[in-house]
Amino acid sequence: MFTPETLKFLRALTRNNDREWFKARKDKYEEHVRAPMIAVIERLAVDFQKFAPEILASPKTSLYRIYRDTRFSENKTPLKTQVSASFRWKGLPKGEGAGLYLEVHPKWVWMGGGFWAPPAPQLVRIREHVAETFPEIDRVSRSKTFRSVFGRLDGE
Repeated sequence: MFTPETLKFLRALTRNNDREWFKARKDKYEEHVRAPMIAVIERLAVDFQKFAPEILASPKTSLYRIYRDTRFSENKTPLKTQVSASFRWKGLPKGEGAGLYLEVHPKWVWMGGGFWAPPAPQLVRIREHVAETFPEIDRVSRSKTFRSVFGRLDGE
């Protein structure tokens, strides 16, 4: 379970984003950040079986690393200041197909679903499907019930 210590650690990491600082406090990261996210992932693995058995939730494949890939980035800070996980369809390679995402940051919790940077043929199929079903999507997304739960659809 995430606790105030989780957010405290992530805020401190934001202020002290370097490998030596992190290395000296890695046990706190493991206890207060990584372990609670693994517990969430393991719980979702059970829950998904009930309503989305095609979604994979596994600490080994779902949990993102804390270390950033800075090779091609102007931002050279070595560590991510959030803990996050993704949940993809069983049987598909990493990066293929739609999935779900969860992120815990000191300032927000973000959950979403979708398809990140699909290859051109899949993007065409997605766009065709949205165009074909737009009247239904529009009707559902404008309904009072939908808007009371999710708000207005906008953004990317």
